[in-house]
Amino acid sequence: MRSSTLFLFAFMTMASSTIAASRLDGRGHAGKKGIGKLCQADDMCKSGYCHRGQCKPQREAGHICRKDSACLSGKCKNQTCAAKAHPHPSSHPHPAPTESGHPTQPPVKKDPPTSGTLSYVAAKGEHAQLLGDDETDLIASYLAVVSKGQKWSLDSKGQLVSENSRVLYTDGQFIAALATPSDIPYESGLAAYTCVNSPSSTGTQAVLDCTAQTARGDESSFVICNDSALKDVEADEYACGEVLTRFTQLTLSV
Repeated sequence: MRSSTLFLFAFMTMASSTIAASRLDGRGHAGKKGIGKLCQADDMCKSGYCHRGQCKPQREAGHICRKDSACLSGKCKNQTCAAKAHPHPSSHPHPAPTESGHPTQPPVKKDPPTSGTLSYVAAKGEHAQLLGDDETDLIASYLAVVSKGQKWSLDSKGQLVSENSRVLYTDGQFIAALATPSDIPYESGLAAYTCVNSPSSTGTQAVLDCTAQTARGDESSFVICNDSALKDVEADEYACGEVLTRFTQLTLSV
């Protein structure tokens, strides 16, 4: 008798659970009705839209509507379902505020300087020295290591001009700053260096790749000679008794 009672209780519990589950929609909401079922209000339908006593599917954007619940977007405007709103991140986000509360501004990239102290990019482990022409009373002066920085400039042709108004030339061996190349007896073998900024240039330093097209070929490298008190800069190591250092890029720094 007792086992029969337990069996009947278990059966009734299972039946009750099945009936309760049949009254729930997929989201566990009791009383929601499927499409085509009778209804009196929107909240009686799984779709959320009751029309003329029946549960109806909500409509896509552009379809005719009478109320917001008729539309998937939840917005009926001028008797037409509106499209769903999709938030878009701003293409121009506001700068993040700093600790002071003021937004940070991105740094403005400056163009490399067109004038400054002349030097060069030294090899790793070496220290770059200042370069210049120190013969102020001559129309020509060899490029050499100097103790005091000199201001050089790039003209519109990309040529380097010293503060003594001399342009940097070479014949493929020696390098000199010349005021008027036509005044030099061997001027036919000379070519001016033409320089362009390399990608490593910054707003405070122009890193220059310079080339002179001479009769001997294109000259784009430099050596500093160590065979005299005046350390000359040459285009060819054979012009030196001893090479102190080599480099390929000049610099103008401010």
